[in-house]
Amino acid sequence: MASVCDVNIGIQTTLWLTCLILLSAAFSHANAGSYIVIGEPTTYCQEETAYCRREVGVLANPISSQKSALTFMPQKLGLCLFNDSALLPESYDRILSGDRLTRTGIKMEFGVPRYKRKVCEQTLASEEEVEFLKKAIDGEFKHNLFMDDLPVRWCYQTQSEFLYCSAGLPVGCYINGDGERQGFCLSPKFSEPDTYYIYNHFVFTVHYEPVVKLTTNRTSNAPATAGKIIQVTVTPRSEKRGDLLEPVKIPAKRFGKRDVTISFTFDVVWKESDIRWSERWGLILLDKNTNILFFSVMNTGIIALFVCAMVLLVLLRTHPRFHKLHLRLKACNDRFTLRQSWRIDEDAWKALDRDVFRPPENAVMLAALCGNAAQIFCTILAVLVGGSVGILVPANPGLLVKWTMWGYGVSGLAAGFVSRHIFQNIGKRSKGDGKCCAVLSVYYRSWLISGLLFSIFLGLNLIHWEEGSSSALDVWSLSRVFLLMVCLPVPCTLVGGWLSFALTTLVNQRGEHLKNADESPPPPIPKQPRYMWAGVLVLIEGILPFSAIFIPAFFCLSSVWFVQYFHASGCLMVVLFATIVIAVCISCYACFLQLCNQNYKWWWKPMLAGVGLSVYYFLYTIYFFVQKLEMTGWASTALFFGYNFIVATVLFLLTGPMCFMGTYLFVERIYYYLSLTSSQEENVVVDTENTANQDEDDSKELLREGSDLSSLSKDGWDTLQDSTQLTGQRL
Repeated sequence: MASVCDVNIGIQTTLWLTCLILLSAAFSHANAGSYIVIGEPTTYCQEETAYCRREVGVLANPISSQKSALTFMPQKLGLCLFNDSALLPESYDRILSGDRLTRTGIKMEFGVPRYKRKVCEQTLASEEEVEFLKKAIDGEFKHNLFMDDLPVRWCYQTQSEFLYCSAGLPVGCYINGDGERQGFCLSPKFSEPDTYYIYNHFVFTVHYEPVVKLTTNRTSNAPATAGKIIQVTVTPRSEKRGDLLEPVKIPAKRFGKRDVTISFTFDVVWKESDIRWSERWGLILLDKNTNILFFSVMNTGIIALFVCAMVLLVLLRTHPRFHKLHLRLKACNDRFTLRQSWRIDEDAWKALDRDVFRPPENAVMLAALCGNAAQIFCTILAVLVGGSVGILVPANPGLLVKWTMWGYGVSGLAAGFVSRHIFQNIGKRSKGDGKCCAVLSVYYRSWLISGLLFSIFLGLNLIHWEEGSSSALDVWSLSRVFLLMVCLPVPCTLVGGWLSFALTTLVNQRGEHLKNADESPPPPIPKQPRYMWAGVLVLIEGILPFSAIFIPAFFCLSSVWFVQYFHASGCLMVVLFATIVIAVCISCYACFLQLCNQNYKWWWKPMLAGVGLSVYYFLYTIYFFVQKLEMTGWASTALFFGYNFIVATVLFLLTGPMCFMGTYLFVERIYYYLSLTSSQEENVVVDTENTANQDEDDSKELLREGSDLSSLSKDGWDTLQDSTQLTGQRL
């Protein structure tokens, strides 16, 4: 009956996990693209009042390209469209996010259509003025324009007749000497070989939501006099002033023989929209790949259920109530013999109960890594929760940076608490109460790990400085990053360690397994099979966690390096939890196999799952760089792999210690079940011996007294016969 109860518990647990995965997937699917609008919208009208504006301006961010990891200020192009070199006042968080907004010469009035509105005109008189312009066209750089905090998108028809919208406008295109088109050459007018073409005319289409309260005396067909901007699209063209059929072109060679005059113009078309202002970002975030993410979450959930079932079977096998059924199943399995080299003694781990909890080597660093994992987990969880409820949106990238940095700094409380708590549980008792070592663990966590990541980030920033990129941070911005990411966690970590000390003085947290740990010389470890080698475990344990993040990693990389907007925090949060569960379960099962091979040095082995995940991710970034990107130049290559190395390191620092903590609880639980089973077996043996002795004494007493023996039980008769045979008496 006990086995049936345990099986029912396993089935109920599996059903609950299945329901949780389905609900999480449904939540993430419904949450894709949703957000909460923070702040008041800007209302525009044809006559400026205290409640609305009349002029609508266009701002420009640094130019960017899919072929380069560097960004540059638009003024470096030497075009009069960006003559205003004054940067708009920005907060430090928007600067850290890469925003460097400047004003352009494009200005329009709300609701007033324009045709061939001239912005400026200039003459390119020397080769030096267009050298950087040619490089930008060769590198397929784009203008990043914004209107009312919305990206101006370029929508065009692809060869498969699919309407594709991209953030950014191309600077121009190039026809090489063989007549092949390079870049964004969509017009049939671009046909002259070895020639550069520049887009100088922009056709804006502005969709707006009419504001009824500010629109008075309006007929049914009359346009609204006030509204809120919903969407902005643009179509770039190359048109020479006075001749619309001839594009603006620059010869690739012998430029100095003639001057080129460029006149920048634009058209504006205003259209009413039925979409509400609070839903305008849904047009940008609406992605046809939402169903792919949904099925990716379902796939991750199935993998999580599978590995959880494996660990659940191991726990049920070691449970005292399941012990008898396990012995029966083992007897049945022994009939089906495998090769001797493949067979594992599934009960060998029971002989390590005095050695498995020996204090690990370098327990201070292990505790520091666990604290750092807690800090990273709290930071990522805060960011994903903020994105899931709609607080962190692409409309305000600076808030995302600020949220992340402050969250990482304040999460030092969790890091200090976990670091000292782990060290007090696994540290050597010969070092006293571990106060000094706990402080050393805090030091490792605060300075060694955070300082290492900041050093890598500083080296990448030096590359931006060397190449003149607009993404290079100045000394003041770097000092803010250093204070928030390195210095702020130090006092928070110390406070968290003190809180752990204050709480553990009330409750003795050191478990009985550490008190009973054997301090004698450790026994030798037998030769391990090949599948337990560290390199093999890295490859095996990392494949399933990576399969859980494979598709979300592709979308995240595409969002960053293809300059696309991706907002699916609900999916990412579900994938985060599922990936950690998968990695922990794989580590637990690998640790159980290691204990079955009589290897009690398991403390650092769960870290291999995190190493495997980070290795597979970095290998995938190499594939992504070779197959998907077209980056050229050493600087872009170094930046791409440098930033992805930081991401891979963070993945290891998160999943590796999480796997250790989960495996630690697993090992503690199975040996706790072993102690219960052993105590129950000892009690049964003692009770059996006491019962036999009592029956023997009763039978002897009855023989001496000559009493009636009919009241004796069967066991009593057996005992009485054994005793009479020894004494030579007859019944």
